[in-house]
Amino acid sequence: FVGLLYMYLDYYELALDHRSISELKLNSSELPFWVDYLIQCRLTARNPGEPQKIFLTSLSCSQLLRNFNTVTDGLRRGHMLMSLATLMYAPVPISEALKASNSQQPWYVDQSELKQVLVAYPTLQAAIFPSLSTKLTPAESQDITLYELLKGSVPFDVSRLFKWQKTNSLAAVDDDIERSHELPHFSQPLLSQKYAQTERLTYTYFLHQGQPSFALANFVAAKLANCSNPNKRIDKAI
Repeated sequence: FVGLLYMYLDYYELALDHRSISELKLNSSELPFWVDYLIQCRLTARNPGEPQKIFLTSLSCSQLLRNFNTVTDGLRRGHMLMSLATLMYAPVPISEALKASNSQQPWYVDQSELKQVLVAYPTLQAAIFPSLSTKLTPAESQDITLYELLKGSVPFDVSRLFKWQKTNSLAAVDDDIERSHELPHFSQPLLSQKYAQTERLTYTYFLHQGQPSFALANFVAAKLANCSNPNKRIDKAI
């Protein structure tokens, strides 16, 4: 049903931005959680570069699964890992999320409450609240990235993955492709030049594809390619 509804919204170009959502005249206080999640997914798909929308989509997913409205609410309900995972998508660093001045924001987390729930996870607690024993510089102790949290706790080398992301300070950049900070894709010129397999398409390929006109054009072009006087040969054929 949800998939059908999504196709319906796509077909009629509905719920693509806040203006079109308001035209649907939905009462947000009466909407099921899955409807809000569907709308947030559509807004994020249209604006994948906006951190605020990405966070709201993550929060809406947590609300659908565990029924909490803010990160702090999730911690108080005992969903510590899901709350922290949601916090990773906040549009501000963790150090900003802990400030009392942001208490009205959905990503705000009370520092004392977070320290209390992290007692069961001392490594994570030390990463988020570095003590003097960690010997971190003032700049390093300001915040911690998702990649630093993954380092040493997952069975793969974070420095060899996600190299194109500028925020991955652990990445070992080896060549121009990684220095470009562009998401790798099959049409990327640097990757094509280095790894692509070049094949010359002949008339047989187009015949297999059911394209006889392209096959004829390719066949004629191949025959005339090595001809010293192609015009004369064409006249003769006609």
